[in-house]
Parts: sequence; C-alpha cells; structure tokens
Amino acid sequence: MTTAYRILAAGWSCNDVSLLREAVADFLCDFKIAHDGADCLVQLQRFQPHLVLLDTSILDPDAFELCRRIKNDHMAMVVIVTALTEFGDIDRAVDAGTDDFLPKPIDGIELRRRVAILIALNDTLR
Repeated sequence: MTTAYRILAAGWSCNDVSLLREAVADFLCDFKIAHDGADCLVQLQRFQPHLVLLDTSILDPDAFELCRRIKNDHMAMVVIVTALTEFGDIDRAVDAGTDDFLPKPIDGIELRRRVAILIALNDTLR
C-alpha cells in the first residue's frame, strides 16, 4: 500500500477511540473522529475516508441514515458498530447498505482483523 488508508470513526466513546488507535497502530492509516452526525457529514467531504466506522449511538442524522448517505454519495466502506441485537436493527443496517457489523463491546483483536481485511479489500479494488 503506497498511500495511507483513511478511517473515520463516528460517534465513538473515548475508550473506543483508544482501542481503535491501538488496533491500527501497525497499519499505514490516518484516522479522524466525528462526534456527531453533522460532523461526520463534514468529515466525509474533507477527509474522504476509505472506511467509516459508525456507532449506532450517533444522532442527527442517525447511523442508519448516515450509512445510506455514505453509500449513495461516497466510495467508502461502512461498518456499523452496535450493541443492538434486534433483528429489526440488523435489517435496518443491511437496508442502509452497511458492509459489515462490529458488535459491542468492541474486542480489540476483532477490530484489528476487520480493519486489516477491509484495507486488503480496498487495495484489491483500487
């Protein structure tokens, strides 16, 4: 990989951001944090991430609407990070176009694996 892979984490807690920093430390990655839905929309335009990790706690717009917008307007892959386990919530995420799910509480090893797989997939698609 010759250029840094860009990751945008939206709606993440401080503890989860620390976990993300550790998980991507060995990868050539730049990442930014969006604190709410409006900030996420701004960062999408400015940062143009390859991967967006959306926590379902994000509001205004919510994670499902953000996912829909990202998939309609950007080339980024989207991973929904969720503690939601109801089938209706999973259906909403799939209908919105999510590429993957990451359950909460977040496991650092699983996060690292998912990011590594998506980086490799992105390199293949370039």
